[in-house]
Amino acid sequence: MRRLTLFLLLVASPLSAAVWGSRGVSHAFLVRDNLVYDIDGRGVAVYDAAKFERVNVAESSAETLDGAFVGDDLLVLTRQGIDRYDRNLALRDHFPAHGFTHLRANGTWIVTAAATSVTVWTNDLTEARRLTFMNRVNAIALNGDALYVALDQFGIAVVDVTSGDQTVLAENAQDVVVDGGKLYVASGVNGLVVADVTTPLAPRVVRRQGAGEMNLTHIAASASAIAASESPSTIHVFDDNGEIGQIHDAVQALALAGKRLYYSGTFYDRFGLPTETGLPLVVYEVYPAPFPVGEVRDLAGPVSGAATDGTLAYIVDRPFFRVIDVSNTSAPRELASIAIDDIQDHVKLLGKQVILYGRGDVDLVDVSDPYHPRKLKVFHSFGRPPSNAAFARDTILEGNPWSGFHVVDFADYPEPRQIGGRTGHYYEVVANGGDVAYISGEGVSIAVVDLRDRNKPVGVKVIQIGVRQAFISGNELIVRSDNGLHAFSLADPLDPVETSFVPMNEPGVAGPAGDGVLVWADDALSRIDFATHDVIASGLDALSPMQIDSAGAKTVIADRYGLRVFGPNTAPPPPPPAVRRRAARP
Repeated sequence: MRRLTLFLLLVASPLSAAVWGSRGVSHAFLVRDNLVYDIDGRGVAVYDAAKFERVNVAESSAETLDGAFVGDDLLVLTRQGIDRYDRNLALRDHFPAHGFTHLRANGTWIVTAAATSVTVWTNDLTEARRLTFMNRVNAIALNGDALYVALDQFGIAVVDVTSGDQTVLAENAQDVVVDGGKLYVASGVNGLVVADVTTPLAPRVVRRQGAGEMNLTHIAASASAIAASESPSTIHVFDDNGEIGQIHDAVQALALAGKRLYYSGTFYDRFGLPTETGLPLVVYEVYPAPFPVGEVRDLAGPVSGAATDGTLAYIVDRPFFRVIDVSNTSAPRELASIAIDDIQDHVKLLGKQVILYGRGDVDLVDVSDPYHPRKLKVFHSFGRPPSNAAFARDTILEGNPWSGFHVVDFADYPEPRQIGGRTGHYYEVVANGGDVAYISGEGVSIAVVDLRDRNKPVGVKVIQIGVRQAFISGNELIVRSDNGLHAFSLADPLDPVETSFVPMNEPGVAGPAGDGVLVWADDALSRIDFATHDVIASGLDALSPMQIDSAGAKTVIADRYGLRVFGPNTAPPPPPPAVRRRAARP
């Protein structure tokens, strides 16, 4: 085995590229008059809250996280830095920076927060001060030269940004916002806390409400009302005298302007897995009592799974399974979709069959007619996510951390039936349609399993390696660990031999790409070519990859905010079958 040196070579991508099904997932709202600026992951969307329609959108080359106005300019925090837009969403400037999750600004200062630190910048983005804390930063708020830093399980650090001097307001704080001389605190199980900050560096608590009765995580305020959300689906609305109403809906992002509340959210199941509402913006009047006035509808998502044969892409766009024609790379188009109850998150393809997996079930879908896909059967593992699945000879394999590894016969019984298996806690299941599987238990090893007797799977080898993800690319088993990517030769499928290791710091989702591998690392896609042992900046844009697949030179990425397609044009799919018409009776 050779240890390979990691290097980056910036190159321009020669590939055509397009996005199908672009959509946002609201992270933060900024309100000006009737316009709501939604920092929605894919970029910035602008909604007219009087007409309840989107009037503008600017898509970003990196996932957008937060934003703030500075005069007529809009600052947007992305995973790759700070973008400055004019009022019409024309990009004026980009300042590269990594690792920040929160952004606030006023006429004098710009402040960004990372996991355990904040950085103070002047308005021309010259660094003025950096502060490090022992606890995680939950939120920040600016009030003139005073900065309020909500520190997890510690309190609120009150910082003079001109000098760096600090005091502490000993209040639990999940979120903070300043409005009209008051600091509003979502104080977790301590409820709502309000402090007078007319003397900005000496906040004085003037109100407490709901301690032990609510667990507040996000907050917004105006002169008319206060709105504070409680995970996963309750918004408490307050006026000066107390709570005046509740809204029960998914909520993670919210803002108040006058008497209007703007919010959006995602539903999460008991395992923390998301289902989007398809409502990027909901508007309520909150005073004298909350009542709905309108909403905006859009694609929901996320696009969480994708597989391709080079001409078609098969994607999970919850709650839909969709077939997308990607033969014309610059103009992907939907051929068909079917709604599937409790649809799984990820996709694998073998021939004319697709399996969907990830949440404990396996859905089998027939795609022999891409214009009319059919869900055939579903296997219930009675396990829990994250689950995995693969095709193996005439069976389908499934593994999960609760109910073990299963060899499942989908063909010979009315309902799928387990015919073999192994006990254990499994997170990864890889096979290439043959008689060998590679399964990872507890994430610290890979077992090589002989499936020639499908009723009695036999472990023949254990490879001691930390496993985050595994897949087959060409004739190699690729394993993503915490410290890099490993390639194992499958010249003898029952005896994988490691041939290469590319060290990387905590690489993210990876997948096959032609004769190499794409991997998400440091908020960008890099290409690893195990033939030449190079790691190259791919030049491919992505925001938040969830699954990567390729066939030939065509690559598709389930990128949460849409399906991304790269590569040359390929042969188009056959036309749909002609509709037969009955002859008229004489």
